[in-house]
Amino acid sequence: MSVGSIPAPPPDARADRTCRLGRLLAFDDIERHQPETTATLPPSARDAVLRGACREVALRAMPGVYIIPTAVLACGLLDGQHITAPRTFFFALALAVIGAIVRSIAIHRFRAPGALPDRCEQAFFFAAALLLPVLWGCYGALLLVDIRDGWLGMALLSFTAAIGSSVVVSFGMWMRLALSLIVLLLVPMLTAGLLIGGGLGAGLIFGCVSFAAYLLAQLRNWNRFFWASQVNAALLEVRSRELQRAKEIAERANQAKTEFLTRMSHELRTPMNAVLGFAQLIEMQTPADSPVHEHGSEIREAGRHLMALIEEILDLSRIEAGKLMLRREHIDLTALVRATANSLAVGLEGRDVAMTLDVVPTAAVLGDGLRARQVLLNVIGNAVKFTEQGTIVVSLRTAGAYALVTVSDTGPGIPAELLDQVFAPFVQVDPTLSRRGQGTGLGLPIAKHLLEMMHGRIEVTSTPGEGSVFRLFFPLAAGHAGTTGVSPGSA
Repeated sequence: MSVGSIPAPPPDARADRTCRLGRLLAFDDIERHQPETTATLPPSARDAVLRGACREVALRAMPGVYIIPTAVLACGLLDGQHITAPRTFFFALALAVIGAIVRSIAIHRFRAPGALPDRCEQAFFFAAALLLPVLWGCYGALLLVDIRDGWLGMALLSFTAAIGSSVVVSFGMWMRLALSLIVLLLVPMLTAGLLIGGGLGAGLIFGCVSFAAYLLAQLRNWNRFFWASQVNAALLEVRSRELQRAKEIAERANQAKTEFLTRMSHELRTPMNAVLGFAQLIEMQTPADSPVHEHGSEIREAGRHLMALIEEILDLSRIEAGKLMLRREHIDLTALVRATANSLAVGLEGRDVAMTLDVVPTAAVLGDGLRARQVLLNVIGNAVKFTEQGTIVVSLRTAGAYALVTVSDTGPGIPAELLDQVFAPFVQVDPTLSRRGQGTGLGLPIAKHLLEMMHGRIEVTSTPGEGSVFRLFFPLAAGHAGTTGVSPGSA
């Protein structure tokens, strides 16, 4: 036999199954609501929504399995049909039990885990769900025609109204099924009204029509609400998964960036130390008025600036990786503020800027002395770099459980819309000023992280054209010195 003559395998009977009635009664209400939004759902999410709706329908169909056979039994006994018309009574009761069994089978198949029910299974559930309401409608109409006691007639009508109302909530997500249930439940009652005639029959007909109109309006609202909530919940879950994946990718990229910066910072420091050493050697071996001496000095200053930038990048990488260790020790912040401010005041020579110290001695603070000095250097140094004229005021006070260092300047200030970006890495509010002041965009972010790691915080207010005010809160000491590793944001 040639390859071309090999018969094709038989198709999957379940996949190829067709059911014309199933296509007519299919549970596809999701297609009729929010088509633009539904179209954005991935096929898997759409199938999950439909599968969940199938389980919901099956779950809500459970009470009718017990209620309607019980009602047939109770009403038949109260009306005395078990004596006056035993064949009719027991026939109706048998049909109710059979209908309950068939519905139970359909519910079990609809609730079973696995793939979405196919068209024929949906049609089977559709038919099984109709059996009990149809039986009750016919049996209730028969009792209404035969009934003699008014209270029993009211009970029948009340129970019918309750079943009709429950259809909206129980099967409202399946519009075709709910409409069929309402019609087949009320048509026998309308027929009973025609047979009874007179004012009672007319009232019964009017009541059924009005009730049907009410149920139809409620059904439409419930159907729209159900599918809107299901589709929106599915979209939210899809978006959440996408955001989670994007977050994981971003975290991996950030980790890779941190590792790269850490490695590169270490690799760059070695050659930079050689550059600084040779620049200093040139200065030492050439006359002070020599152009070569001047060039060596420029090389050394540029190298020191680059080395500082490398150190800042390394610090930021350690902070982001959670690997920066801080000491927990008592710090004389009063002396530290004075020493830091005095060392930076040298940079104001030749400019029309005055630095004022307003220091009130405070109790010792708890933190890492070296990193506390780095915070002060970054913040006060920032004011020194960007203040061209006016004053810089550095003050120290006690504020509750904190020692408050305030650094105010008369520099260019920061626009209100950019205040939130001041502590973002590599952000420069004014690139022109940053280049002129040799700013790297890392000083303030590092200061913020370090303060938070020491359980403090930093705040800033600014007015463009008038200056900025930075407030540094250092926690006062309340324990013994020690060593600890603290992650950023643990404050």
